[in-house]
Amino acid sequence: MIRVELRTPKFDDQAVAWERLAVLEAEGNELTWIEGDPEILDLSVPALDLRNNRRVTVQEDAEAWVRGLSTIFRSGEITVSVVEDTNPIAADGAQAPDDGDAPMDIHEPAWRLHA
Repeated sequence: MIRVELRTPKFDDQAVAWERLAVLEAEGNELTWIEGDPEILDLSVPALDLRNNRRVTVQEDAEAWVRGLSTIFRSGEITVSVVEDTNPIAADGAQAPDDGDAPMDIHEPAWRLHA
């Protein structure tokens, strides 16, 4: 299960405050809109499944789609904040145990690689 908040920044002369626009929760293939205006999010737009780097739709895997929402909102106008995740991706980028793809080890930047 993953629960996220969609937020937008509100600026004044001194600071930034974050206004909550919506709260979503997904478990498996079930998506629940808890709070906010559903019109701010187009459910037909695919997101990046962060476990296997493939496109995923909400119909295919709602939980993976919600986890990848940050790949949809890249301008900063709307941000995604994870409130709770019962199956988080490891901080070291390791793949899920049931995923056959091994994590990539990159030892130097691509611009240093020689042909």
